[in-house]
Amino acid sequence: MSPEIIQLKDVHFSIGQTQILHGISLNLSKSKIHCLVGPNGAGKSITNQIVGLIKKPNSGKIIWDDKELNLSDENETDNYSHKIGYMWQKPVFLRRSLRKNVELPLVFRDIPREERLKIVDNMLTAFKLSHLADKLPHQLSIGQQQKVALLRSIIHKPNILILDEPTASLDNANTLWFENYISNLVKNENIMVLWTTHDQFQMKRIADEISIIIEGSISLSGDVSLLESTSSDEKTQAYLNGKLI
Repeated sequence: MSPEIIQLKDVHFSIGQTQILHGISLNLSKSKIHCLVGPNGAGKSITNQIVGLIKKPNSGKIIWDDKELNLSDENETDNYSHKIGYMWQKPVFLRRSLRKNVELPLVFRDIPREERLKIVDNMLTAFKLSHLADKLPHQLSIGQQQKVALLRSIIHKPNILILDEPTASLDNANTLWFENYISNLVKNENIMVLWTTHDQFQMKRIADEISIIIEGSISLSGDVSLLESTSSDEKTQAYLNGKLI
């Protein structure tokens, strides 16, 4: 059963003596796109990796519905990791065919070979990539590579999809395709999406909910309609007004 909500509560994270996140709290809801935005170095990617169970916070809680995850229990975190789809800003591919790269998440989840091949063939057809199935990733265009990375992130039907700047290197046509695909995925599959972007216009096009992170703290979070309100936080307003902070 997919979670209705995933939460971070008072999450702190540091590297050595450098504090990266200062008490982050975040609510992600089923069937919604939650955009995480903020300037470079604000802590967006680290937040993604904590939600994705790739990094452990120094303190704080991660909760799926009413269950607090035991982050010290590797078996438990591995179990929940299998329910997560993660697309990195710069995806790393195996030096193997497109087909083998897409199949990888199913291999990790011990899906039988015959079933894997059927799933992969169906998804390659849906993404109009079947004619490229035997190509190596470096032989693909940037747009095709990003489609492969997305396909690899969703082929196991995750409960939550984490997208780290997925369209940063794409042209307008591929960006539009990507946005439409994710919007339809959320509508049809009831998946929850955490989408990190620098593009405020994109945020306004796609987001149901937003969180703005400034210097490792969430300064504004909730329904996207909050963008129309006036915040007392000067740095948040400066960021939304396109100023350098």
